[in-house]
Amino acid sequence: MKKLIALNKSSSTTKTITVQAGGTVGGSNTFGNKVEIPAGAVDDNTKISVSVTCMDGQIPCSAEVEFLPSMVFNTDVKITLDYDALGFDGDPYLIEIYFIHDDGTGGEVVTYTVNEAEKTLVFYINHFTRYGWAY
Repeated sequence: MKKLIALNKSSSTTKTITVQAGGTVGGSNTFGNKVEIPAGAVDDNTKISVSVTCMDGQIPCSAEVEFLPSMVFNTDVKITLDYDALGFDGDPYLIEIYFIHDDGTGGEVVTYTVNEAEKTLVFYINHFTRYGWAY
């Protein structure tokens, strides 16, 4: 979280994902938050971006992770969220991950894996939309 607070703005990375190779977007530039896209998950070569923003400039700030563009994939992609970098210090097994579509519908990502050593949450999803978590 100290790195994110010091940044006090957004940090993002963008990469073109090819149909044949897939790839990973995010990582160290986005404080450990990333998406791994397998080959064949997109129909056309697609620019994917991952952004992390310290939203309010306060200490501690509210963090937001955004995966763009909003789209549906041909197969599930792997999302990794670094809960330590985002300032969460509670019990990660009590986190509930939600998604909301532009039309207001949504749901809960029920299945995710906690990696306590790396302080990350990993889940698989077939679309990009708005995500949030609560505990």
